[in-house]
Amino acid sequence: SSCLLEDIRNMGDNPSQILAVLSKKNIAEEQIYKKIRYIAKGVPLDRINIPIDLKNIIDLSEYRKK
Repeated sequence: SSCLLEDIRNMGDNPSQILAVLSKKNIAEEQIYKKIRYIAKGVPLDRINIPIDLKNIIDLSEYRKK
């Protein structure tokens, strides 16, 4: 979801840590998030439990553990 509407911390009742920020091209055909913009320190993206509906729209092929 776009975070341009307002501060994401104001949009929920129970704020949590942001683990990662990914982006995709803004074209209708591109529905997979490939570009990794941010990963929280100590978060292994390839080992966390991600819901299947999110796994289907995320491509971690460019992910490199630091």
